[in-house]
Amino acid sequence: MDGIIFVFSDLTGASAKDLKEHLEYVRSKTAGKTTAVLYSVIEGKPAFVVYVAEPMRSKLTANDIVKYISSGIGGQGGGIP
Repeated sequence: MDGIIFVFSDLTGASAKDLKEHLEYVRSKTAGKTTAVLYSVIEGKPAFVVYVAEPMRSKLTANDIVKYISSGIGGQGGGIP
């Protein structure tokens, strides 16, 4: 989609708080035009933070992305919508 920045980043070793802070940093630098998936492994379990830019939400939601990724790794998703 024109003008949308896609970010997929492996932040292995980062805490859940670190993931959220990194997402906010990315969003602040891209004027909210970011669709991002940031992930880490926390205590042996994968953790994701997903954000979808407003212009894309009619076609794709963060929940769609989480479900897709979770299905590939045997999870069910969860967390705060």
